[in-house]
Amino acid sequence: MDASAIGDVARNVERIGHMDIPGGGQVTVHGDLAFVGHIDPPAGTSIFDISDPANPRETAFYKTFGNGLHRFDFDGTYAYLST
Repeated sequence: MDASAIGDVARNVERIGHMDIPGGGQVTVHGDLAFVGHIDPPAGTSIFDISDPANPRETAFYKTFGNGLHRFDFDGTYAYLST
């Protein structure tokens, strides 16, 4: 779906920022950080600084092996990954 179609599927929503995330799946947000588990290649987890929502930026990537990241949990200190 392209950005112009957002009005067709959501009401009272304003797009502030956007990032294309290859293979992106599960997203967990903790404060100013967003953790994205990649289901499809590249397998792993990306960490994004979202303190400026209009300009999110990737700060780290942890590569996993196997067939993508299937489950991701974050307790505020540790990330738990299941591949």
